[in-house]
Amino acid sequence: MLLSTQVVISQQPQEEQLASCQAELCQQRALYNQIKILQEQTDRALADAQSQLSAVQSELTTLHDRVQELERERSLLEREVTGLKAERNTQRSTLAQVDQERDTLLDWMYLNVLDPLGHILVLLSFLARGIAAPDRKQPAQDMNAWMLHIGSLEAPVTLDRHNKQTTLQKLLILAVDSKTEQLAALEQELKAKDTHLTKIKEVVADLQKKLA
Repeated sequence: MLLSTQVVISQQPQEEQLASCQAELCQQRALYNQIKILQEQTDRALADAQSQLSAVQSELTTLHDRVQELERERSLLEREVTGLKAERNTQRSTLAQVDQERDTLLDWMYLNVLDPLGHILVLLSFLARGIAAPDRKQPAQDMNAWMLHIGSLEAPVTLDRHNKQTTLQKLLILAVDSKTEQLAALEQELKAKDTHLTKIKEVVADLQKKLA
């Protein structure tokens, strides 16, 4: 009886120890599973982070290339702007030169063509009426006397002043027509250059905003 009691008492600590070991084993398994799940989550997070990092690096490379492209484009546009400004200044200078040439031509026409032509037409009208022209070699007083004689006549001249002015105006228009057309063409080209220059400046400003 005493022996059986001792056996039972000795078995109880073993069972308790076994139960404790089993409980600890369960805890270890649960902890292992948690660690395994955490490791898997960490691996997935790391993979996602690496994927995002690769995407960011690729995007940065693309952006860097785009920035360099925009810089090159801006440099080209700035050089084009400089060239257009130089061309515009040259065209303005040419425009002023052509305008001056036209004024010079008008002055030359008046001094060498229109004014002498007016005198010739008047002289021819008098000669047509049978009035003798004075000799250029005559003294000045004879020339003045001849002019006074012409002025004292009451009959109208054959070619009136209006017709003479109309003829001179037509001649003047024909003389300066090419210069006027050249000026108009230069002005149109200058306006086109200014419009193109304004558009390029807007593009450069937009590029600078993108690069900022």
